Amino acid sequence: MDRSDEANLVPPVAVIISGLPGTGKTSAANHLRQLGFHVVAAGETVREICRACGLHMTREMLQETGSRVLRENGSTYFAHLLISKLSGSLRVVFEGVRQIEVLNELRKVIPNVYVIYVHADEKTRELRLSLKDGLQRRRFMRIMRHPVELDVLKIRAAADKVIVNQGSLIAFCQEIQRTVESFLTCVNEAR
Repeated sequence: MDRSDEANLVPPVAVIISGLPGTGKTSAANHLRQLGFHVVAAGETVREICRACGLHMTREMLQETGSRVLRENGSTYFAHLLISKLSGSLRVVFEGVRQIEVLNELRKVIPNVYVIYVHADEKTRELRLSLKDGLQRRRFMRIMRHPVELDVLKIRAAADKVIVNQGSLIAFCQEIQRTVESFLTCVNEAR
């Protein structure tokens, strides 16, 4: 896909959902998908690369592969991989963007980018990942210390909204929805 084809895919507004593993990024994205948003998951993009290379898809392999792609090809390349997955939808969510450089590249291309950083304390994240993936404490700590997870904290500093996800899924999804609706209101009022 060349840049002129890509320009036809670029939405007027995009929501980035970021955060550490186990915070609820995927739950937030799935809720917005049910509301008609097109969701592009950064992790799925890395999984596709792993599949194409015949790599085993553990969290650690996804972290290493994503880091290698960024190191070897740069943030512009990765941002354009994400953009290539758009369908021309006007309502887009990028889930799981972890590097500030990728966020900055998306902001160069998409007129209105809003960032939601999802936070949950370490104990909550560890419990969620142990239930979801069977992660044990040592492996959880090793995953959290990976540079790609540390990079996400830079996105928190650039977030338009930080949402703490420590309670019920229903309350969390309602907060996500209210936040995104406020972003869309800002875009509509600016027109």
